[in-house]
Order: sequence, then C-alpha cells, then structure tokens
Amino acid sequence: MRRLASFSSHLDLLARKLAFSMHSQNRTRIHRENASRIAVEALAQELPPTGPFGALEEVGGPVQRPASHSGDELSFGHLRYQEHLAAKEIVSNRGIEIISLIRSDWWRGVFQLFAQMNQDTATMVRRLRDTGLLTSVADSVLEHGSRCT
Repeated sequence: MRRLASFSSHLDLLARKLAFSMHSQNRTRIHRENASRIAVEALAQELPPTGPFGALEEVGGPVQRPASHSGDELSFGHLRYQEHLAAKEIVSNRGIEIISLIRSDWWRGVFQLFAQMNQDTATMVRRLRDTGLLTSVADSVLEHGSRCT
C-alpha cells in the first residue's frame, strides 16, 4: 500500500481551492494545467517547489478524471461534493466576497451547506441586509437571535 506524502491539511486546502475555483467559473471540470496553477498558488508557502504537484496527484482520490472527458481534465465525483468543498472554503476564507455570489442560483447549494457549517450567521445576515438582499426577515432573525448569536 502506498502512503501519502502530503499532509491531509494540504490535501484538504487544495481540494477546497480547486472546488471554489471551479464553482466560481460555473464549471464541474478543470484542466490539469489550471489545477496545477491553483496547487502552486495554494501550497507555495507550505511545500517545496515540487510539492504542490505531488499534492495534486494525491488529491486524486476525491478528484477524478471522468471517463467521458479527456485525461487533461479533473472533476469531483458529484456536484454536491464540489459544493461542500466550496462551502468549506468560504467558511475558512473570510476574504471571499460572498455578496456577488449569493445572487446566483448556481451557488444556492453552496450557501445552504455554508449556513449549516457556519457558527456565526449573524455577520452574513447583516451583510446581506446592508446590501438590500434581505430586509425585515434579517431584522427579525437578528433581533431574535435563533442561530445567529
């Protein structure tokens, strides 16, 4: 049995970055060249220069070459898994501007999962209220606190 050379945290980070990038482009597949670029950007501070490419090969468990596509493309087995990883990236990366994403139906599944993962939904509700996407419902949620406090 072959052991992984990469830490699971690196593989998780890479999978999240790939899924978020793919979802941001409204795609379920990514060319290996683009995936390699994302791997280098995501892991450059963590690994030696050749490390990101090894991690990209190792993340090949959940990221697969679909039989119906060329060997130069990678894809997650199911769209829901891609959405799950994209939601994890939003939870862990507060620098992502969610307001523009939340307006798109393509992101609905991601934000449903994000809401389930997120311990502090009050911040998101306030941001949505401030942009006009939510109105009286947001005020009610914030006032009563339900899951937001």
